[in-house]
Amino acid sequence: MLFLFIIAFGACKNNKSTSDKSAETAVESVKTETNDSETPAPSLTIVTPEEKTAEKQLDQAKVEVIREIQVVPGMKLSKSDAFSYGSVQIQGDSLLIAVQYSGGCKAHEWNMYTTGTYSKTFPPKIEVYLHHTSNQDFCKALLRETLIFDLKNIRYEGSKEVEIQLNDFIDFLNYQYK
Repeated sequence: MLFLFIIAFGACKNNKSTSDKSAETAVESVKTETNDSETPAPSLTIVTPEEKTAEKQLDQAKVEVIREIQVVPGMKLSKSDAFSYGSVQIQGDSLLIAVQYSGGCKAHEWNMYTTGTYSKTFPPKIEVYLHHTSNQDFCKALLRETLIFDLKNIRYEGSKEVEIQLNDFIDFLNYQYK
């Protein structure tokens, strides 16, 4: 009886090592084809309802919106919430401003204002102010966004260019139009 058990156990062991060798051959074949060591298993991410809401708001904010520059004669600007500039450039009649700020839990508002007063230089110069309202968003995610503003309403009649001074931005921006 013991003799039969050893034969049966040995046969199972031999079958197992044969199937292990087949599996190893299949894995080696996949490794050779993909040229990697081993593919990691997919990970599972759990998203809370609050994170899902914040993610949805961010996706909605990423939709490109072309904003108008508001001309407000004699304007007194309130303090803007913190942000920093990335790149700033003019493309055609649009001012593109990459900004970076903290938040992630509430929608932020961006507006650009000017008094509409031009310097008596050539080309004329105008100051514009980018204003950020965080709506008391105290979340700490580092967010980046590109804002687009239409420049047509700050054209100077009789000129084909305007120098734009953007608040807290070092260089003047040259806006040329037809």
